[in-house]
Amino acid sequence: CPTITLGDTGTVVDRCLSAANDPGKCKDIALPLVASLAVAYCCYTSGSTGKPKVIVVDHINAMSQIYWFDSTNRLTLDGTLLGVTELTHDPAVIELFWPLMCGARHFVASADERRDGLILKRLMIDERIDAIQAVHFIFYNLCDAGWAGNSRLAVFCGGEPVPTALSRHFEGCNSFTNVYGPT
Repeated sequence: CPTITLGDTGTVVDRCLSAANDPGKCKDIALPLVASLAVAYCCYTSGSTGKPKVIVVDHINAMSQIYWFDSTNRLTLDGTLLGVTELTHDPAVIELFWPLMCGARHFVASADERRDGLILKRLMIDERIDAIQAVHFIFYNLCDAGWAGNSRLAVFCGGEPVPTALSRHFEGCNSFTNVYGPT
């Protein structure tokens, strides 16, 4: 069943949404219907203008993005996504809901863990991370710590165009996708 694990505390936020922790009950949870054009979330962004503005994202667009990520690289029931995005940034929506939609695990790295390439490298190994979506500085920190990726890892890099030198670090990974683009 889907779980969210908070990095430096090891706290499991949710296991199957049931007190019994019975994996069989996960499939029986009824979710309310939501209109596809209803607001899913709002966030601030400066985009390419440098001027802060609010964007409103509806459910159909949020779900389309999540489904696209999953169609690119499927997260399985035993998969884990490493969450490194601040929850106030729009890419966090994918990090939060993609693994939960698939029944996978979402390991949320703390701010201190995100800043330290050696700690992130250790997390990637110890938590058997299958997917990560991040901006360049996270990947540069990992590379500086000697991380070389692995054959099961799906890498999504955004925030700005990916330099060729950085993308070469991911040749041994299952996939590398540049997700740079407008919100």
